[in-house]
Amino acid sequence: MKSPRSNPAPHSRGLSAAGRPDAAQAAPLPGSPASASDAVADLPTLQRNALRKLLDRPHFTPAEVAELGFRRLQLTRGLGSKGLETVLAWLRCHGYELDPLPNRCSDEARRSLRIERAIQLLRAQGFTVLPGTAGRDGAGKGEGDV
Repeated sequence: MKSPRSNPAPHSRGLSAAGRPDAAQAAPLPGSPASASDAVADLPTLQRNALRKLLDRPHFTPAEVAELGFRRLQLTRGLGSKGLETVLAWLRCHGYELDPLPNRCSDEARRSLRIERAIQLLRAQGFTVLPGTAGRDGAGKGEGDV
C-alpha cells in the first residue's frame, strides 16, 4: 500500500493548493503555443482534425489557417459546407475575414454543363445520344429524338 506522500503535491504540478492552475500558467502570452492551442480548442473536433491533417501538424494559429485562403479551405478533405462555415466563423472570431469566391459560371455555362451531365448519364444507361437541334431553337425532331 502506498503512503499518501508518494503522490506529488498539487502545487508541484502547476496547480495551487486548491487544485486550480497557478496564475502564471492560467494566462499564456499572446502568440505563444499555449494561446494558439487555446484558440484551436475553440474549434469542434472534426474541423480541428481536418485542419491538423491539412497543415500536417497538431498546433496551428488562426493566422495560419487564414493564410490558406477560402478556396483551399473549401477543397480540404473532411470539411464539408457546414464544417467550412464553422471554420470561417472561428476565423471571424479571431479577426480574420475570408470571403467566399464569386460564382464565375454564367447561366449558359451552367446549362451547358447540366446538358453534358445528362448526356453522360444517358450513355451510361445504354442510350445512344445523337447530336441534334433540340435545345437550340426549342423544336425537337420528334418522340425518338434525344
